[in-house]
Amino acid sequence: MQAAHARIGDGAEAVAAVYEPNFAEGDAGVLLARLEAGRAKDRQFRTTLAGPHRDDLALKVSGCPARDYGSEGQQRCLALSLRLAQADWFRERSGVRPILLADDVLGELDPDRRMRFWGGIDPEAQVIATGTRPPEKGSEDWQTFRVKSGTFEAA
Repeated sequence: MQAAHARIGDGAEAVAAVYEPNFAEGDAGVLLARLEAGRAKDRQFRTTLAGPHRDDLALKVSGCPARDYGSEGQQRCLALSLRLAQADWFRERSGVRPILLADDVLGELDPDRRMRFWGGIDPEAQVIATGTRPPEKGSEDWQTFRVKSGTFEAA
């Protein structure tokens, strides 16, 4: 994720994804006891309040939780960095380039980060992108469509 973030960001921020388990005990008996102890509360809230499904992935900027201290642009940049890292990981392990779906993902990014995002994508990748405007630069080779009244028109 750090490498993907360096491609999009300005390289000045250290970023991290930190796994935060809700329940770190590895013993199944202890987990079962915890689930049984919380059953009344689970019924009250109509959901299971403890267990591995409550684990989280905390995204951090310069050591601080992005959800609390990051701007919307920083949070979006982190999310995009995580997705690009995920695509790189998948391609390295499977040998298959994933199709990237970018559904109006760049709204909170400044123009420089938007350009670095498009430049940071694997040039051989297939990208299906939506948005209210095309990329500022580098979209010359894109096949572009406009949606009007429910139909697609070549732009």
